[in-house]
Amino acid sequence: MIVLPLILLVGFAAHPNLGSLEIMRDTVSWVSEFRHNTVWGYAHLAVLLATPIFIVVVFGLMHILAGKADWYSLIGGSLAMIDSLLLAADKGALYLVPGALESLTDQQCAAAMPAVEAMFTKAGPLAMLNFLPVLVVGFVILGVGLFKVASVSRWKSTALTIGFLMFLNPDIDIISAVASVVLLVGVAPIGLDSIRGKLG
Repeated sequence: MIVLPLILLVGFAAHPNLGSLEIMRDTVSWVSEFRHNTVWGYAHLAVLLATPIFIVVVFGLMHILAGKADWYSLIGGSLAMIDSLLLAADKGALYLVPGALESLTDQQCAAAMPAVEAMFTKAGPLAMLNFLPVLVVGFVILGVGLFKVASVSRWKSTALTIGFLMFLNPDIDIISAVASVVLLVGVAPIGLDSIRGKLG
């Protein structure tokens, strides 16, 4: 719960033109973002490797809700758990595969643009990645459930819920980076309380 928001913050902050509010709408802009950008690659690798941490956090929140908000735990936890696996698929397809293009020359990469276009538009089975916001919905449900847990302060539940709601944006990196900070404010103290055994 402490590490996850930090990884997300690093992942979003690594994007070039972080302060831009412009929505990425074309493949060329996407390629210019990841092409020859080592920092972008390592940041997305970190998010990929953080997938098990997402699952651990889901289990942790479900444990806190057990016996106090069981339906929130079951529904929110199930959605977040399933979509955590989809997050791994997203980073596998849209980080590992573009990362492999770094082995190509610029001329070869240009020739591969139809394949890159298919990835950017999430063609074929990649359309499943459009359901990734369900991950956020699952965590929001868990966050709302925390309001029923007396040992979790309202401000922590509020920060967690607002933080995840902010991720429901049209892929604007600066908003997601701020969301990661808000999430850190809410989730990290819950993690510390859990370590200290204060969540009864």
